[in-house]
Amino acid sequence: MKSQILFAGVIAAMAVAIVAVFFFTVEKRDAIPSVESISVSDEEVYPGVCNGEAMPAEPAVTDTAAIPEPLMTQVPLDTVELDFSNVTAAAVMNGKAVVGTKGGVFIYDPVETSIELVSVNNGLTDPHVTALYPEDNRIYIGTKSGLYLLDEDGDVDRIAPDFETEITAVAAKGNDVYIGTPTDGVIRISPIDTTVILSSKNIRAIEIGGSNIWIAAYDDGLYSYDGVKCQRRCLISDSTALNCVSALGYKFNRLYVGTPDGMYVYNGGSWDLYDADDGLLVSDVTAITFKGWKILAGTRSWGYFEIFEDWVRPMSWSEALEVTALASDGNLVVLGTPDNGAYVATENDVRHVNPDIETFEIPQFALIF
Repeated sequence: MKSQILFAGVIAAMAVAIVAVFFFTVEKRDAIPSVESISVSDEEVYPGVCNGEAMPAEPAVTDTAAIPEPLMTQVPLDTVELDFSNVTAAAVMNGKAVVGTKGGVFIYDPVETSIELVSVNNGLTDPHVTALYPEDNRIYIGTKSGLYLLDEDGDVDRIAPDFETEITAVAAKGNDVYIGTPTDGVIRISPIDTTVILSSKNIRAIEIGGSNIWIAAYDDGLYSYDGVKCQRRCLISDSTALNCVSALGYKFNRLYVGTPDGMYVYNGGSWDLYDADDGLLVSDVTAITFKGWKILAGTRSWGYFEIFEDWVRPMSWSEALEVTALASDGNLVVLGTPDNGAYVATENDVRHVNPDIETFEIPQFALIF
């Protein structure tokens, strides 16, 4: 009997101990809030808690000296106003007029009637364009201080950045690019080297045609380059007739040469001349391009003429315009002027395109013109 009473007492003592431990554990747990119960707003984040509420973080304390943030140097800016009315070169690519000016390049889409500017704001650090040469879906851009390439994505890259002279003419053949300059002659830039192929000054035009590269050096004559040497070309009847060549064109296996006295045509064996006697009323030819089977000859003071064999027709809408650049793809004709922008013509429509003066702010060191 005593053993039973003793056993019951032990059991009761153990039960009391278990209840005491359970009560103590529950009390401690009540002091720790559940994570889900902490509300954190989008604007403030609190890493600590106090009595079940979010607690603002205390500033970090360190015995390490604070490192000052680097000072941002303010780059001085230049404000430049660029004018696109003085046209120096023209081309047509993918049905759009590409116009080079003293303020950069503008691309006019006659379908969308939209204008895209390519100038100091997107990589053309020298905006004074002096020559254009389209090839595939890209365009070589010659400027007063170097050569650039505008690719089909609209990106502008400098070519041969160490070469910083004025470029007056550009042409490309294979992997080689030929550039004409006013003082350093004609230079061939290839993947292998850079070579002067003609030292004459005042290069006005370079044209790829037949097996030759044709070069116009104003006051020095017409040259052909066959890949090995340059040869000066003259007329037997008049050795000075080709001294002052302003423009070149090559098509139909013929070379077309613009001079102050008219347009000479070379068929590989003989020369012919279009002048006032043939209907080219103003004979000072400044630009040459082609529209289908027609030859277009731009002049210094009377717009441009369409020529087909013995037929010479002045284009009345261009009357009295001074032509500084002329380009065509057979559907569009682009005519540049020295102070009035460009004219873009289709068969039944002529649009005058002259972008407004644009103001740009760019770092001073980016300007090289």
